[in-house]
Amino acid sequence: EDIATSIEEHYLPSGINSNIPETILGCILSIADKIDSLVSFFSVGIVPSGNLDPFALRRQAIGIIKIVIKKGFHINLHELITHAYNAGSHITDRLTLDETENSLKEFIQTRFKFSMIEEGHRQDFVESVLDIAGIDLYDAYRRLIALEGQKSIQEFEKLMIGFKRVFNITKQIKDTTRVSPHLFNKDEEKDLFELYESRKNEFLTLIEKGLYPEALTVLIGFKEKIDKFFDNVFVMDKDENIRNNRLALLKNIKDMFFKYSDLSKIRIE
Repeated sequence: EDIATSIEEHYLPSGINSNIPETILGCILSIADKIDSLVSFFSVGIVPSGNLDPFALRRQAIGIIKIVIKKGFHINLHELITHAYNAGSHITDRLTLDETENSLKEFIQTRFKFSMIEEGHRQDFVESVLDIAGIDLYDAYRRLIALEGQKSIQEFEKLMIGFKRVFNITKQIKDTTRVSPHLFNKDEEKDLFELYESRKNEFLTLIEKGLYPEALTVLIGFKEKIDKFFDNVFVMDKDENIRNNRLALLKNIKDMFFKYSDLSKIRIE
């Protein structure tokens, strides 16, 4: 009976307003069937274009997204696409795995983005989480919900004003450099570094455990120190060692913030 039910359910959801499968087996079978279809078409260069989607590939992608989010499935898109691609070795004249994955992953993530926006989520928040967590759509969704569920969105947006300055001044720096505390000569840079050192591991642990509201609370706690830093410290000091050390401090902070999402995409309203 379970197998018969899952076979019946694997066509679901069949449309935008259709229900998803009720059984776990039905959900798994539905995702497997849909990703198999998507990978098969994308691997031979058949992709939707404009209003043309004769094989309903957009619907297939949206079906996967709905199941993943409503059932709370953590599914790695890279692994999912790779397994489906390897299962289709009998298909000749295919694109490479990388070509297929890059094209299909972007397609699924775009469907996720539009689906979230249609549900009323902020576009900048959606784009922010997709850039960091888009390989696991349910994880991206949970980060999105935490962003929008903050008790004080105003405080977060005030933090983003300071973070934009951190991002802009460090965006050309590719490598993360060790900070040398002995080069600090301003209390505000010492204070910011001490806050970073004291909260970094806690923040990373919260991210690893998926405790996103708590992780955001840690980030919001940086607002005052970041503001004081920029109010009192001239980053581009004429002394190269001091200048590079201050840039290293800000680069480390930017990298930590980016463990949550690409916060540079957040609009300040």
